[in-house]
Amino acid sequence: MSSKSVGAKPTDRYNIIYIVFIILGTASTLPVHIFYTASSYYKAKLKGTRYEHVIENYLMLAYSLPTLFMGVINLMLLRSFDVRKRLAFSVIMLIIFFTATAILAKLDTTKWKMTFFILSLTIISLNSVFGSTIYQGSLFGLASIFPKEYAQALITGQALAGVFTAIVNILSLIASHSASHSGVAYFICGIILLLVSLIIQLLLKKNAFARYYMELNLEYDTYQRKKLLSHEDEFSETDEEHERVPNEDSRIYRIKHIINKLSILSPVDG
Repeated sequence: MSSKSVGAKPTDRYNIIYIVFIILGTASTLPVHIFYTASSYYKAKLKGTRYEHVIENYLMLAYSLPTLFMGVINLMLLRSFDVRKRLAFSVIMLIIFFTATAILAKLDTTKWKMTFFILSLTIISLNSVFGSTIYQGSLFGLASIFPKEYAQALITGQALAGVFTAIVNILSLIASHSASHSGVAYFICGIILLLVSLIIQLLLKKNAFARYYMELNLEYDTYQRKKLLSHEDEFSETDEEHERVPNEDSRIYRIKHIINKLSILSPVDG
């Protein structure tokens, strides 16, 4: 662990990191709010089909169902990848999906409305996987290493997402002459906010306050794990045998390994 992490605790000057968590919270629930409040755009795109007046139900179903099946996968990712990598990867995927949605909004889909419907629901489902499940879970994991008010800032940002998307939707409808053009402007605003959140995440460790907590918590476990493995390797070098510690990430294997070593080193009763 670096020496910087054990120094004096810095302060959040001008509440910059608090504001950052509000922005990240807004970005985390942006997909569901954007897709749901864009129902007028989808109605215009699907005009004349049986989905025109019930599109909101399909939008919410496409966004909600994947979260039921992604819990186990999300737990696997939590154990396998660093939180900063998960955050960056999920935001990049969200930007890609939003870009694809903006392209669909620009295209003339009058001759392939059913294909547009299927593609839209697929994109929304993928946004749910990377947005609600991975991104939000990783954000709360990141907020948990900071003081409790920063988790509150994250929740505040999520609440503000609905207000943000509603305002952007109204402005895009006023500024545009058609539902397709308003959809393009609407989704581009979402892309911009996601890009801002990605840049913030990449620069987060440049801030002394954020760096202090990230080095103290996120990097502490990695450091301790390396140190433990190093000590175990030194301990295992005996004249009788050179046995490696099992690679399985299980407490049972490590407990058995320690018991075996203690039984070898303990004196034999005479």
